[in-house]
Amino acid sequence: MYRWNMRAFTNAGVSSDYSSTLYFQTPAPTLTPPINLRVTSVDDKEINLSWDAPLNNDGLSITYYKIYRGTRSNEETLLDIVPFPISVYSDKNEIINDKEYFYKVKAVNAFGSSEFSNEVIGIAKPSITKPSSPALVLPNDKVFIFSGTSINFLWSAVKNADYYELYIRETSNNKVICTEQVKDASFILDTKKLVSMENYSWKVRAANSKGFSEFSEERTFYFSGSNEVLTSPNIPQNYGTITIPETLFPEGKGASIPVYIPPIIDDTNIINADGWQNIWQRNFDNVHINGWIVLANFSPESADNPKEAAVNAVIALLSAVAEGQVYVRINITIQKSPKNEFRAIIKLGCDSEEFLNTMAGAGEFNPMANFPGGITSVAFNLDQQIQKKLGNINSDSPFYYYYSLHIDSRHKDEQYSYYVYLSKEGNITLVPIVYSDDYVRIKVLKKNSFLGPLFPVDNFILRGEGYASLLERLLLNGFDSAEIVKLFRENNIILSP
Repeated sequence: MYRWNMRAFTNAGVSSDYSSTLYFQTPAPTLTPPINLRVTSVDDKEINLSWDAPLNNDGLSITYYKIYRGTRSNEETLLDIVPFPISVYSDKNEIINDKEYFYKVKAVNAFGSSEFSNEVIGIAKPSITKPSSPALVLPNDKVFIFSGTSINFLWSAVKNADYYELYIRETSNNKVICTEQVKDASFILDTKKLVSMENYSWKVRAANSKGFSEFSEERTFYFSGSNEVLTSPNIPQNYGTITIPETLFPEGKGASIPVYIPPIIDDTNIINADGWQNIWQRNFDNVHINGWIVLANFSPESADNPKEAAVNAVIALLSAVAEGQVYVRINITIQKSPKNEFRAIIKLGCDSEEFLNTMAGAGEFNPMANFPGGITSVAFNLDQQIQKKLGNINSDSPFYYYYSLHIDSRHKDEQYSYYVYLSKEGNITLVPIVYSDDYVRIKVLKKNSFLGPLFPVDNFILRGEGYASLLERLLLNGFDSAEIVKLFRENNIILSP
């Protein structure tokens, strides 16, 4: 506050009286708010701020800044004080990740504090590190993949991964045929990119802003590219129906019931209940049939191709395993769904179950050395015939074949090994019950000269669909279904394609 007055003087030095007094006040110093408050970075339970100094402080230096924080807009309270000239702040005060925090700042000097700065929002995030390596899921390692329009690759999802890189290469020449970046943990490959009868390797790594993980394990698969090698017999999606007289199954009222055979998923075709319940069963034991499997007429397809010849050799050899007359057992089970729908599951077992039970979970074995009942000599003679036809004996063909079976341990207590349906041709048709650890391994070797050593050419495994299709082709060689059809008719049970 100021006051002032005045008086007048003559040349002779005489003065007048003072005038009346007037008062005035100068404006207070102006300190403007800090500007450009911003969130510069976030980390695990941490939010970092920075700002710029006020545009006007009326010549009086700033002494410190006040930091305000709140969990709602415009409801901030004092959090901390930062001495001038520091204009950054790292908030680590009981921060919760993924929660919004609101901030404002004030400047303070000798005259007082400024108004609030602009308001900003910060959200802390967990620390980002390089992702770990994915685990491969499908296809399995060293599998034989049939012809088709696509192959589905699947691996485990990895935490913190932004995307994945899939590498597929030809193993014979290391030619990379696929380097895909995909967001999800799966990829469908168009088989037009593949060469028939070729081995491939594949691996995956994960990536994010911090970099790449290590590559996963590398798996291999063999792509046939030909329907001639191991396609399943033309098994329909519709397996026909079964009609059971009302006197045997009153709830069915004599209506036709669809026959159900589960598809092979993850190399397994066991029954998944999915709410279905067993409501009726009928067993037929000691059913006599003629000629379970007869000696196949072996006719190698493209015997100069190692894999085709190897698969055909296994089928021809195993066709001699079960001979003569055998007894089978049959089970018919009717299931009912929560929607009151019916389906029939027909299973068949035979004397070979004892062999499957014994060898289940026993590791890989050569079937010719393990089958009971005088089969070894028959198999040996047949093996000689096949090797001669394939050119391994007194011929120029350089390929040799070795094979072994592996029976899943879940067969140990099974009474039935096949699903049953009636084909359009009117024949009882068997579909093997397959578990994920059932497989046949086939090794192919090559001799470059008559007396030279054997060199490995290929080593592949038929599992799931491949294993089932091999057995299906084998069973089609000579199974006599007339007695089973006759048995059903005698009990007024009708199978229809």
